[in-house]
Amino acid sequence: MSPESEKFKKLRKKAEKSLQVRPVENESVDLNEAKKLLHELRVHQLELEMQNDELKQTYKELEKAKDRYVYLFDNAPTGYVIVNSAGIIKQANKTFADMIGQDLLNLKEKYFTTLIAEEHLAHFVSRFKAFFKQPDHKTIDLQLTLKKNPPVWVSLEANRPVDQNHYFDEENLLLSVVDINQRKADEEQIERSLKEKTTLLQEIHHRVKNNMQVISSILSLQKLSTEDENARTVLRDSQMRVQAMAFIHESLYNADNLHEVNLQHHLGRLVSNIQSHYSNIDSPINIEIQIEQITIDVKQATPLGMIINELVSNCFKHAFHKDRSREVKIELIRKKGNVINLIVADNGIGVPHDFSLERSANLGLRLVKILVEEQLDGILTVTGNEGARFDIQFKDMRSENPEW
Repeated sequence: MSPESEKFKKLRKKAEKSLQVRPVENESVDLNEAKKLLHELRVHQLELEMQNDELKQTYKELEKAKDRYVYLFDNAPTGYVIVNSAGIIKQANKTFADMIGQDLLNLKEKYFTTLIAEEHLAHFVSRFKAFFKQPDHKTIDLQLTLKKNPPVWVSLEANRPVDQNHYFDEENLLLSVVDINQRKADEEQIERSLKEKTTLLQEIHHRVKNNMQVISSILSLQKLSTEDENARTVLRDSQMRVQAMAFIHESLYNADNLHEVNLQHHLGRLVSNIQSHYSNIDSPINIEIQIEQITIDVKQATPLGMIINELVSNCFKHAFHKDRSREVKIELIRKKGNVINLIVADNGIGVPHDFSLERSANLGLRLVKILVEEQLDGILTVTGNEGARFDIQFKDMRSENPEW
């Protein structure tokens, strides 16, 4: 007999007992009225039986839904753990238990912190209160200890669980646990490969720099053994061009970032090297340098260094008469649209009004034009009313739209 039938049987006995002690006001009952009452009782009984059958069916469906939910919860690809404010595990799924190699029944009422690797424990404890107060999908990566196997890397995501009435359960915290062991292994492999490639690139830059220094030394020796002044000038210019390129490789060898060059540091050293080559001139030249903190790609830093080498060297060689003050200004700024603007100007004799780089006999200035237009894809403007002024503009190749 079902619990519902037993309940109705007890209620019937109670009603019969109540009628036995209750005084009857009118013993006579009309037959038709009795039949009508009996019919209504039978209809009511049938309704109760139908309702009972519906309740049974609903109960079975709820049980099936519960079983499906438990199956989905236990076999979800993600591990789930529900903990209270003290960090005690109130519920976990089979995926999580399998992930850490423990029995599911042994996890309940256990402190979650007992599963965390010692080196990550302090970090988790420091963030747990914030997680519990406002989960908002906060995440943390750490290692969980296993009984027999090495620790496993997991990513925890904190959320607020929902109770059976679809209200957020403020007393507990739902931790979604994803195994990221393979991801961590891949990251470590990538980091090792990157470190190896970085070391290799640094070594390449170091060797290129050394080779260029050898070439520079050979040119210097050749210059010392040559008495012809024109030949000495050509050898000196070639030596400085080699050194300008060597400076780039030296900067990259000593830098943390092998793809970018800090122009403020690099160009300052380059200009100092140029000054040292012309230290024996009659009157010193005052060089004012205004270079912003700008980094550019190494592909643009190399031609830019050579351009400055040619323009500043040209100032030393051709810009000034002996009987006037000598000033050179080097300015490098970043303008709107990721445009980099280099200005090299002097207060010397300037350039003729019909000056043309295409027709210039100066190899260095022709080289500047080639480097600006073909290597930097930039624009070069030359003016010479009061001294020579070389204005170069080019776009940072790392910008989203490097085209003009």
